[in-house]
Amino acid sequence: MIPFVYQNKYKNSKSNKLSSRSSIQDNSLIDKLSVLSQSKVARSASSGGALGVKVFTQENGHFCGPATVKQTLHYINGYSSSQDSIARAIGTTDDGSDLEPMVDYINDHKDYGSTYVIISQPSKSKILRMVEYAVDHGTPVVCRLKFKKTGSWEYKTNGHFLNANGYNSYGDEILLTDPYIKRVKPSAGGSYWVSLSDLYRATNDHFAQEMAY
Repeated sequence: MIPFVYQNKYKNSKSNKLSSRSSIQDNSLIDKLSVLSQSKVARSASSGGALGVKVFTQENGHFCGPATVKQTLHYINGYSSSQDSIARAIGTTDDGSDLEPMVDYINDHKDYGSTYVIISQPSKSKILRMVEYAVDHGTPVVCRLKFKKTGSWEYKTNGHFLNANGYNSYGDEILLTDPYIKRVKPSAGGSYWVSLSDLYRATNDHFAQEMAY
């Protein structure tokens, strides 16, 4: 069961702009729910893939949300607004950002691709399917995480946003693009691999227990 699916709240408030896209949104939502309802993923041993998401280091300690939105839209559109303008639009405060307005903003500003939805309490298999879908459709996953400096993680955080944008041949590891990693490790490239188990744990350790794709 998928406990919660969030659709763009702008569908009513910006109906003129979105009416031409409504059938596309409905179809993409059905497509995404179908993907998550599959009992297992048919995947060959040679499969795997990644999106070349460009890292944008967050400009301060609480801009992981705006930076992740920027990374997402920059990959989809090839351009993006400043972190500061995104932060104002999505209501970022010193306490950080919420995923719902981030998804609203992405859906309202992306040039193509399926409608982003929020999935709550994702299982390990659902996380993998979300990342596979993202790679196939060119739409990076938005992750909301809490983790300690252990296992795959270079630092600890009580709340953080970043992108998931690749998986290896057997789905044991997921590629992340992290707007904070260069602040911790300046020599880092911006993207790194974590185990699927670590990503699952970090997602469900966060109080919100949600991702968007």
